[in-house]
Amino acid sequence: MDQETVSYILTYHWHLLSEQEKLILQHLLTTEKLMAVTAASVRQRMQILSARKGWLITDKQLLERLADGPDAFRYNTAVTVFNAHGREKLLNLCPRCGLLARTPQARQCRHCGNDWH
Repeated sequence: MDQETVSYILTYHWHLLSEQEKLILQHLLTTEKLMAVTAASVRQRMQILSARKGWLITDKQLLERLADGPDAFRYNTAVTVFNAHGREKLLNLCPRCGLLARTPQARQCRHCGNDWH
């Protein structure tokens, strides 16, 4: 499974993830945003706010699932969802070239230009 498909599944099929997977992905997103902030005082305030909102996790069992790194977690989660929920039915593939459309609702291929409205 390529990075584009992983991103597509995690973005458009969020509802199929377990609550633990959602928490971990929210933690990853928040951590990435915090790392992008250069001002230490701003980062500290954002970290406090994120912790209050529950966007950062402290549960050791959940954090252990990130032992192989965030990319491996994302990949494994997407593969699990893909295998558990109907495989290709999750993906909006172009009928002409078979590549992934931009969104589940898209009816025009960004790769070959095919229009299947």
